Amino acid sequence: MRKCYLLLLFVLLLAFPLKASAQAPEETIWTTVYDQSFSGTSVPGWGEGRQEADNAEIERTIKADGYWWDVTSSSNQYAALFNPALQVSGDYQIRISAEILLPFFEPSVCAGLALGNDGSNFETFMVCNDQTYGLYQNAAGVWTPKVPFTKIQDFNQGQPVPIQLEIHNGWADIYLWDQLVDTALVSWQGQGLGFFVQPLSSQKTPVNFKSLKISLAPKTETSSALDANTPAQAARLIRMLQLKERITQSAGTYSASADLETALAQMGFYQNHSLGIAAQDFLIQSDISWESAYERPNNMDSGCGFTFRAKDNLNFLQVFVALDGNIYLNGFRNGAKVPLATYSYSQWSLKGSGTLTLAASGSKISVLYNQSLLGTITDATWLGTGDLGLTVFSGTNYDYGIRCNFKNNQLYQFVQNQ
Repeated sequence: MRKCYLLLLFVLLLAFPLKASAQAPEETIWTTVYDQSFSGTSVPGWGEGRQEADNAEIERTIKADGYWWDVTSSSNQYAALFNPALQVSGDYQIRISAEILLPFFEPSVCAGLALGNDGSNFETFMVCNDQTYGLYQNAAGVWTPKVPFTKIQDFNQGQPVPIQLEIHNGWADIYLWDQLVDTALVSWQGQGLGFFVQPLSSQKTPVNFKSLKISLAPKTETSSALDANTPAQAARLIRMLQLKERITQSAGTYSASADLETALAQMGFYQNHSLGIAAQDFLIQSDISWESAYERPNNMDSGCGFTFRAKDNLNFLQVFVALDGNIYLNGFRNGAKVPLATYSYSQWSLKGSGTLTLAASGSKISVLYNQSLLGTITDATWLGTGDLGLTVFSGTNYDYGIRCNFKNNQLYQFVQNQ
């Protein structure tokens, strides 16, 4: 049964504002204001029929099993449709839920929600049948990634994808299959909502929007503890890690350090370049590229990364991207190596690049690669303030050995809990 009572409920909400429960102030109480399962009957605001626009042919039909779009474009032109009735006024948290059925592997396509009411200026969250998701902003044809396309770990081809955005104080927290996967700053504040399809081939591409639901909750006023100088992508990572309880807080200080190119030709050794900063709780990120002068180095001992919480030359921790396709997190206590975690990021390579991020918060140490969280260890025995640096690891004596380039080096030092 369709429920088209959005405008009426908005009037009621203005007359009788939502209030949080006094008995459970931390609980978010959601009130559904729009709930539409597309099931064979025409729905106001969601057009049907054939349309030709911008080198694309679009056929929209509401069938018994959903709202079908067939999009054909030789130039891979996107299609978007905005429902003018779906606008949220007032200060609320906004939850948007939808179910989308994509083709089984082919044709390649991305589809999702369009946030806005203008086909040339909007933000869109989309999932793709190449098993990725992303959030992008379109401003008069200029596309800016808010969340670059990111791999979905568990994706069931041919099954509807449940997506959900929870938007609060300028942040959109992203859920897939009811699991938090990401977060991003958005400019959307309730001014229009629609659907979006981006075909990635010239073939006729079917997409089925099965349902759409909008819920509101009281908006809580929160002041950001982030350093105002923190770039958007770094702020996104910090918020995501805090939501996933990998860090305890976001208060701190942001800084950037100069690019570094370094090389070492001494098999089995490393060379650390101290940043001159002692820290216990922090997030450090660097765009790293690496290259080996020798075609057969010791791959697992060759790479680029960070040395941190270093008390002296015998007691410290290290994380590095190795040429064998793994990222190694190791501790050293009185000179003895203690392996802590190994994460696979790719296949072995003599030359490559990627973004390495390390977050240390109390007993928790998290490793991210290309913005994706690989894992977190919890070990209180490695607590303590120590030196932080950029490090090259050598697995060959040949020529220059292993070369590392560290660029866009960013550091966020968290206020240490007492």
